[in-house]
Amino acid sequence: MNISLQLKHAIMSRNTLVLGGTRYFGKHLVQLLLDRGDNVYIASRGNYPIPKKCNFIKFDRDYGLYKGPVTFDIVYDQSCYLGAQICSIKNIILNAGLYILTSSQSVYPFKENLKEYEAKICEGVTGYGLEKLKAEECALKLTNRATVVRFPVVIGANDYYKRVHKIKNDIFNGEIVIPSNNPLLNIIYEVDAAKALFKLSEVKSMGAINIASPYQVSPKEICYHIASKFNRSFELKLDEDFNPSFYSIFKRHPKTLNLDKQKGLGFDFFTDPMDTMDQSV
Repeated sequence: MNISLQLKHAIMSRNTLVLGGTRYFGKHLVQLLLDRGDNVYIASRGNYPIPKKCNFIKFDRDYGLYKGPVTFDIVYDQSCYLGAQICSIKNIILNAGLYILTSSQSVYPFKENLKEYEAKICEGVTGYGLEKLKAEECALKLTNRATVVRFPVVIGANDYYKRVHKIKNDIFNGEIVIPSNNPLLNIIYEVDAAKALFKLSEVKSMGAINIASPYQVSPKEICYHIASKFNRSFELKLDEDFNPSFYSIFKRHPKTLNLDKQKGLGFDFFTDPMDTMDQSV
């Protein structure tokens, strides 16, 4: 290898740890990191296949402290669902060049055009959202080299909750129920979520950031698009007391994200929401 190629490799190569990363958009992220030339470590329970080019560290954060290498250029945390789980990787966070935590819009109350500073412990932020918020706060207190990424519902063919398939099945069964106010929502395609996480390791935007497709959609638009794709007719029922499951794309009240910070980074690779639906059924 000549000197110029050696220098290029030295500049490009990073030691990168992904906690989780074996399912859904984590798989796309790992592939992007490998394509970049990173030396990728995956820390997980080992329940799902590990890419051959990755280094595997067996780790279950619910049952003990992380005991693998602790010094990484980049650490992606895809598997933190509880505030207390931050404690199991405290040594990694403190030593990381950059720690990127995947979080959720669930940290916000129901409201439109939510800005990053509006996440707070309050009525309407409970359960999963509250635990994510606690995890964010713990991480940001530990280090000033942390990025917290708040995604809306992530949609794609690898979604293990099959959210778009549920809508499709209801349409095929002839009836679907949506909230009567038909509130707008943000979504993001699984591949775009991975691209955003990957790019955040290069632009280094510290603190919290909302990441989503800038094109908002409504439940009606989604239902009619899927029905049209399969040439199906159905009855659309509007429910004033709509009470969705936690995993539903549709919510009773509007919750949309302010994306000024994302726009300022020049992120312009997002898939149209209807194309996202087409990729997911």
